Amino acid sequence: MDKLDNLDIKQDLINYGKKDLYISDYLTVKDYLVDDKLLKKLLMELSSKNDIKNRKKAGLTLLNIGTSQAINYVTCLLYDEDKEVKITIIKGLSEIKDNIVITILINYLEECDDMVILEELRLAFLRIGDRGVSELLRLLDSDNDIHVKWAVKLLTKLSDERVIKPFMDLLYNHKKAKIRVVAAIGLSKFKSVEVFEVLVDKLNDTSYEVRAEIVSLLGNLGNTEAIFYLDKMLRDENVVVRNNTCQALLKLGKEGIKQLILATEKDDYPNDISDFLNTINAADLIKSAKELYGHQDLDDRSELNLINFNRIGL
Repeated sequence: MDKLDNLDIKQDLINYGKKDLYISDYLTVKDYLVDDKLLKKLLMELSSKNDIKNRKKAGLTLLNIGTSQAINYVTCLLYDEDKEVKITIIKGLSEIKDNIVITILINYLEECDDMVILEELRLAFLRIGDRGVSELLRLLDSDNDIHVKWAVKLLTKLSDERVIKPFMDLLYNHKKAKIRVVAAIGLSKFKSVEVFEVLVDKLNDTSYEVRAEIVSLLGNLGNTEAIFYLDKMLRDENVVVRNNTCQALLKLGKEGIKQLILATEKDDYPNDISDFLNTINAADLIKSAKELYGHQDLDDRSELNLINFNRIGL
């Protein structure tokens, strides 16, 4: 090894030696090869403006070296003009078990609006896992709505209970409806009484988009206690909210369908509920109606409603 002076050979040993050598031998070789002289040469390679291949290879070598100094050097490639180089560095950094990497990627994210790179960062933080939650939570205070929405979706995927309170804060206080929507979706992944109560409370949100999303989420949760609150949303001023409420009640099974049938018998419910009932499977509708009214004949109004839904008689 004393005669090894070719940079390419040194890089190949560092980058690919792990596949061919015993781990103890690989670490010995790497320890021997890595010195200030090599690091300086690699740093020079990072600035090879006309040679993407050399920049990428030098970056990969520094990532495999993995020392604090090497990580600091390779960070400059996050701002490289070539997207392929950036992606290589992001992926490599995410595989290093050093929390400084998390800070580096968060700081980089705050200057990034490229959707391809944002997706690569999302994958990187999924690889990092719950170690990155604390830093990701910082992004929820960002003035950049793209970053906030990105962070909420990613934190939702990570399913860490530390996000519940911050998500509630977003749902109650963020001025943008689209952020409140993703916060509600994130909260719905945690099936607790507290979350259920918060979602119910925010059925009064000023944005129809938020209300429409929450009624859908309540239907997905499968908790029949939501029927009482969803019934009120059948009178919402917005047709999207009312339609989503009907869908939510349908997802809640026979009890939800019963509530829809009852709603058609009251004068203060909009007519589009009857239109929605026309889309329900006839067998499901009839079964729920029988349970609602018993096996006795339906009263005139109820029977008339079912006829109006183009259903067969009971």
